Amino acid sequence: MKRKKAVKYFDKEWNAMKKWLKSYWKNEDQQDLHKFRIQVKKLRAFLTMSEHSRDHSKLLPYFKPVKKIFKCAGELRNSHIKQLLSQTEQPAENAVRNFHSQKGKFRKYIKKTYPRLVSKIKSIKNAAVEKFYESQLRLIADSFLMLNSDEQLHDCRKRIKVLLYNHKLVHNLLPFQLNTEYLDQLQETIGKWHDQLLALPDPDMDVSAISTMNEEQLQLKADIDQLTQNFYQRSTSQDPAFLKIKSKVLI
Repeated sequence: MKRKKAVKYFDKEWNAMKKWLKSYWKNEDQQDLHKFRIQVKKLRAFLTMSEHSRDHSKLLPYFKPVKKIFKCAGELRNSHIKQLLSQTEQPAENAVRNFHSQKGKFRKYIKKTYPRLVSKIKSIKNAAVEKFYESQLRLIADSFLMLNSDEQLHDCRKRIKVLLYNHKLVHNLLPFQLNTEYLDQLQETIGKWHDQLLALPDPDMDVSAISTMNEEQLQLKADIDQLTQNFYQRSTSQDPAFLKIKSKVLI
């Protein structure tokens, strides 16, 4: 991938990130905040992949100021999700106030970070992209075979999303067809399960609401167990089991 193409992609995603952050500050719409965080994840995914090329110096350290904004936005986002899932009136005013109070500092972070990062972006060898996808898929597959913590499962989801975010940019460089529908279904299921963990039953919650949450969490975990079987084979081909489920939905 030539540097010109890489920088063009980076600029597009960077501008989208700024747009959604400005929109949130203006409207305080949670969807705008969510879209801002998605853009940060896309940019970080690109930088992560770029770092695997020998020609690149370390890029992620320069991205740390934006990650600080991302983390602060995440605390606000988590408060909102917990309120929705637990069906309680848990206040999020402190998180909102904290985020808005740092608006000036966050703007400086973004302004200073861009030139430092874009000057470091170089061409990415096709072989480096291929090696990156292959190594990540193998690593995720091995992790699914030896899961021993909730955090490990969440980490697998983050790795999957890195591959999905970069796929549109590099799909023509891969020696195999990435099963994006399967990977998206898997990461979405893990994401729902993780959101349930964030909204652990509150003592003030209705008993029936707690029971529903527990049942949903058990079902999601069962779905994850099924979806993670034969991960590498299913992620690099059109999985028949997934296509069968999809066809039933369409009918």
